[in-house]
Amino acid sequence: MLLAAGLVLSLAAAPALAADEGGSDEDPIDTALSQCLDAPDGQSTQGMVECLGAAYDSWDGALNEAYKGLMDSLEPAQKDALKASQRQWIAYRDSEQKFLQTLVTPDAGTIMRVTTNQAMVDMVKARVLLLRSYGSE
Repeated sequence: MLLAAGLVLSLAAAPALAADEGGSDEDPIDTALSQCLDAPDGQSTQGMVECLGAAYDSWDGALNEAYKGLMDSLEPAQKDALKASQRQWIAYRDSEQKFLQTLVTPDAGTIMRVTTNQAMVDMVKARVLLLRSYGSE
């Protein structure tokens, strides 16, 4: 429960930290998430879950774009390797999501929904950034 409370505080502080650090390199998806969480509707647990759901959907779209863009730049053998890697990553992502769903229990409290949704956003975002980094030289 302490971990969950810390997550909520870090989510609330994220926009301020980005502003303090210049924030200009922040991805538009992160900017939209910060704005959503700062809005009155984003202050409740359900609001946070909805904001994170929208961010997840956006990062998932960015994942498809990053994958396609990288695939377009690779040699045939590299494409095969990336396709295999991506399939394994998707299997991992889906397995992790199933595990995280088991953590959302009545005893865990409603904030666990925020924690698990944030974990999924972070996972997909990390994959997007990784794929993007492979395409930039």
